[in-house]
Amino acid sequence: MIDVTVAMHRNMVVWPGDPPFSEEFISDLAEGAHAAVRRLSFSTHTGTHLDAPSHFIHEGGGVDSVPLSSLMGPVTVIDTGNVESITGKDLERWMPQAVPSRILFKTRNSDRQIIDQPIFIEDFVALEESAAHWLIEHHVTTVGIDYFSIEPFHNPGYPVHHILLKNATAVIEGLRLIGVEPGVYRLVALPLRVQGLDGSPMRVILENFVKE
Repeated sequence: MIDVTVAMHRNMVVWPGDPPFSEEFISDLAEGAHAAVRRLSFSTHTGTHLDAPSHFIHEGGGVDSVPLSSLMGPVTVIDTGNVESITGKDLERWMPQAVPSRILFKTRNSDRQIIDQPIFIEDFVALEESAAHWLIEHHVTTVGIDYFSIEPFHNPGYPVHHILLKNATAVIEGLRLIGVEPGVYRLVALPLRVQGLDGSPMRVILENFVKE
């Protein structure tokens, strides 16, 4: 099994403007408490996380509305090489025949290991609108990427998110795919089960896939 989840900690990178991850003791064994209890504080889009439709769609469903069938099952990791952004033509070239229903993109973000860097990197690889339309046209139910947004930084109107989320595509962001080989795996990606959230941190595991 391969854990492709970003570790959450006090010094982790978050989306610019989002609150930082923080923790504080409610009761501390070192101070004589009978049990240790901490309060955690973070945004719904911290680290490896799921975007719910309600993140961008008014009255869209929360994370609890995303079907587990989108978050568990065979998934294909595609190595995008050195492209600066992912277009519909790229997807047509990489998948000329069968198109998997769940896709994770391993981009040069992973080669640069920017997800481990202590500052936010703005020039990350993401999807262009043509790629989002292509994925919907080919009935892809789940898409993930190896930095904190499926969409380029400073993309006016966030069209990629709107295209995917209004079509009920599960969007997983902040995957740590460093060292993960392209191929087919079994995906387990589970958000917190909190009603109505626009997003949620999640634990994402890839398992070597063996057909049953």
